[in-house]
Amino acid sequence: MPLPNVTINIERNGLGGVALTVDGIMGICLTGVAVSGKLELNTAYPIYTLDEAVALGILKTGDNAAAYKQIQEFYNEAGSGRKLWIIVSPDTIIIDKKVDKSENVCPAKILAESAQGEIKVMGVTWKPAAGYTGTTLDGLDSKVYAAVLAADSLAKDFVAQIMPFSVLLEGVGFTGVGSNLRDLLGMTSERAGIVLAATEENGQGAVGMTLGRLARIPVQRKISRVKDGALPTLYGYLTDGDSIDTRLSDLDTMHDKGFIVLRKFPTRSGYYFNQDTTCAPVSNDLHTISHLRVIDKALVITYNTYVEEIDEEVKVNADGTLDAAMIAYLQAKIERAVGLNMVGEISAFEAYIDPKQNILSVPRLNVVLRITPVGYMSQIIVSLGFKNPALTA
Repeated sequence: MPLPNVTINIERNGLGGVALTVDGIMGICLTGVAVSGKLELNTAYPIYTLDEAVALGILKTGDNAAAYKQIQEFYNEAGSGRKLWIIVSPDTIIIDKKVDKSENVCPAKILAESAQGEIKVMGVTWKPAAGYTGTTLDGLDSKVYAAVLAADSLAKDFVAQIMPFSVLLEGVGFTGVGSNLRDLLGMTSERAGIVLAATEENGQGAVGMTLGRLARIPVQRKISRVKDGALPTLYGYLTDGDSIDTRLSDLDTMHDKGFIVLRKFPTRSGYYFNQDTTCAPVSNDLHTISHLRVIDKALVITYNTYVEEIDEEVKVNADGTLDAAMIAYLQAKIERAVGLNMVGEISAFEAYIDPKQNILSVPRLNVVLRITPVGYMSQIIVSLGFKNPALTA
């Protein structure tokens, strides 16, 4: 018999904690060349700082300068220490092939598989080879629109694997005329968007900076939120290499067609994004990156919550329906998980399980989950005028 004493066992599961999701991890497909002993093409690398990219041989000047600029602009906005998945491919892999899952080498697929669900938004950039002559279609290189369809298809494959992400494509080959652009809001590819924003006259799209903003804001927030401050750039361009400063009416056209561009406010210094729209109509609930990130986070939480219930033994009633206590447990379990993990990111969440389901006849349980998202004050209309108190008495 042991000596008389007090033994205290510390319990570890009383709070019923749920694993948090990591929302700010981005990925980007870049154009460049291999660096002997450092950087292999079509190979995924996770980095946390610009210095790590430099250590791989991605330098400010030389053949990897375009890749360097994207990574630099990501960390200028996101801040050092953010995890970023990168992959570098030769300029011979054109932008649509970078996201085409049917290709033998699909950099976007390699990147997504390597990250195993960590990437929430993937950027796809492409610097054409010197002398490249593409075909213009609806104001852009035709391969960009082909990439929209391929990127959407690829991303949806990964949604089915519970590794959801959306894709932002660089608007390569922009001719500079907004009216010539395709109306992205007439497409059905909600998992892909096009960035026409640029920070230099070279026309290189600011995909890295866009990902940087997404990396540092919560999932429900639009990249265009003014309170998050101006972007870290002194200049605002489009991917045709021209400044936005004298093209306000054209910017309205691009905005209305669903493209991501930079904008200015008359009383504020600096540049801001206009929106986070993807290539889908406004009637599609997932036509913005912010809504996609919210639904993707809820999807992962739901999977992680319910996967441990697979093939669990449950009590049933005489008619084969699920016991009321189990229904209440399953509803409360997901509501609690989402409630804990998405504070401030949604307005409300509810779960419903139809109690009439006979799971003895069909061993399948249907659960209906509904998210009430946050709203956005995108348009503020003010009536401003004078008042004469004597006339209103």
